[in-house]
Amino acid sequence: MIIKNPIYGTFEIQEKQLIDLILSGAMQRLKFISQQGLTRRMLPESHPFFSRYDHSVGVMLLLRKLGASLEEQTAGLLHDVSHTTFSHVVDGFLGDPSKENYQDDAHSSYIAGPWLSGILSEYNIDPARISDFRNFHLLDKELPDLCADRLDYTLESASMLSYPEAQKLADSLIVKDSEIIFNSKEAASSFGRMYMEFQQELWASDVIAIKYFFFAKLLKLAIEKKVLKEEDLYTDDEYVMRKLEGSSDEEISRYLSFLYSEPKFKHNEISPQYTIRKKFRYVDPKYLENGKVLKLSENDSEYKSIIDAERKRLEDGIKVDIEMQ
Repeated sequence: MIIKNPIYGTFEIQEKQLIDLILSGAMQRLKFISQQGLTRRMLPESHPFFSRYDHSVGVMLLLRKLGASLEEQTAGLLHDVSHTTFSHVVDGFLGDPSKENYQDDAHSSYIAGPWLSGILSEYNIDPARISDFRNFHLLDKELPDLCADRLDYTLESASMLSYPEAQKLADSLIVKDSEIIFNSKEAASSFGRMYMEFQQELWASDVIAIKYFFFAKLLKLAIEKKVLKEEDLYTDDEYVMRKLEGSSDEEISRYLSFLYSEPKFKHNEISPQYTIRKKFRYVDPKYLENGKVLKLSENDSEYKSIIDAERKRLEDGIKVDIEMQ
């Protein structure tokens, strides 16, 4: 199997367990799950759009590029396979939108379930081990450290937005003491600032936070009205959208009209109609300089200020009045 990636290059995948997992129904379903949570019609035209499948394969390729073991590449490939439709939108009614951890909590039971059990058994892959990210230090790290997951969705976004530095930044990554770092302060600074720009303008902007909030309300309402079943959340985005758009329920139609339009809102710090929470994402990249591993925020006060300001914005909540017809 040949996979061409605009960021990491061209790879020949010869390991049969990776090929079988890539071709599995569980992984192929992710082609129809939005990485961004919102559907293409709900996103502003300027926002990149790609799937959980694109991201999952990207994580596997980045791990491969960095010399990770076959086991860690497998864990990387499968790390998002347990996502529901619309990704983290469901945290708005099934989990905690400030943590976006519903998928993480469901991951081990999904991996051990019937969707992948045959393939995992064939290759003697332990579901409990492969689903425990603590076993894989390149794949996953607690915020704000770099990891393949965090790096890939950022670089994928940058590539789709035609940022020229995406490939250069990928080539600037090195592994030191089982940790992904950059080979220079310049690369760490470029990535850190790009990540925080995306956090503020793509992933947790006012518009995106508002749409996440109301989309979660819509999905919860549709389940309560029996337009959707909870198990529909493990199908794909288009299947669920067809059900929603085919409903004759006026309240559901009103929500859809709102989500397909530019929301009208104004900030109200005193007595807001809504206080909306969105996960605070940030990175504090480490880099190598004169043989020492350094942390960007400790050597760049301006960057630390960017992090602190974004943390305060989201910890306070997005306080708005919203006009919804």
